[in-house]
Amino acid sequence: MKQRAYHAPEGFLDRLLKEKSVCVIGHTNPDADCLSSALALAIFLRSRGVDAVAATHPAKVGHPLLRQHEIATAIPAEATAVVLVDCATADRCSLGEEIGNQTLYVIDHHKSSILEDSASDDERQRMWIEPDAPAAALLVGLLIQRADGELSKEIAELIFAGIAADSGYFKFLDETQQSIFTLAGDCVKAGVNPRATYELIFGGRSASSLELFAQLISRAESHLKHRLYVVTETPELMAEYGDGSRDGGRIFDHFLSMGSCHVVAYIKYQANQTTSISLRSKFIDVAAVAEQFGGGGHHNAAGLSVKKPIEEIKGPVVEALIEALELYAQEQAGR
Repeated sequence: MKQRAYHAPEGFLDRLLKEKSVCVIGHTNPDADCLSSALALAIFLRSRGVDAVAATHPAKVGHPLLRQHEIATAIPAEATAVVLVDCATADRCSLGEEIGNQTLYVIDHHKSSILEDSASDDERQRMWIEPDAPAAALLVGLLIQRADGELSKEIAELIFAGIAADSGYFKFLDETQQSIFTLAGDCVKAGVNPRATYELIFGGRSASSLELFAQLISRAESHLKHRLYVVTETPELMAEYGDGSRDGGRIFDHFLSMGSCHVVAYIKYQANQTTSISLRSKFIDVAAVAEQFGGGGHHNAAGLSVKKPIEEIKGPVVEALIEALELYAQEQAGR
């Protein structure tokens, strides 16, 4: 079986290390992969003499990873470069409105981030996009490891957290992803405790999170004879249980463990008439569906965020998912 290999564009790191001041940021709603990638890269750049910080929106500093690491809440005025990790465009990243004339670099693994044919050679040298990579932290870890020969314990803990989180603690991987297991092993050699990492990312749930989980499961809508489940977190549920009680991963696992379920849509009210929709699937390309509404992602995991109330966006997205499922069924029947 051919293994997947990932290599940054020639000159990518050399050019980044020549920047005087760098700010590393991720996407709008940063997860463990996004934050760990940003933090690890910033730590590495500082070790090489670059003035570097990781940053995220002030409203997103409550993530468990940030209990042990400091993160800025704005792009420093002196920054000469911005590195986007786990996303590829300013409109999808945290603090994107603060990006100005800085040189832009990208380290991303989303299918929807593939470079346009019109991209210049200069842009291609600064953008490392690997749609087949299971995590941005894998790319950052490989970049650092190839430069330094090994990972410090501090960086290894962040890299392991990122690759573990985005791979569902490795359950989403297949036999072609030897590189991520090799890197994970190297992180453990550096002193990472996998049990502690699991507890940090997936443990410590509150009683209210379980209560919200029960509410969401009981209200889930089934379509196409249980092939599609739609879970909706309304403004009322958010007001009752708060923003910190969500456990999307557990919701996806619950429904996708059913033999009949092919796709799950988790629709969440955010704030200011904004709705985010996370999509997970066993077979169909949910990134293609998300792209219809300005989102993107991977074949089996994608999402979108729109400035519309739930009642306006839910119907069209569900219809698009049903259409994709019916098309998939026709294709399978024709084989």
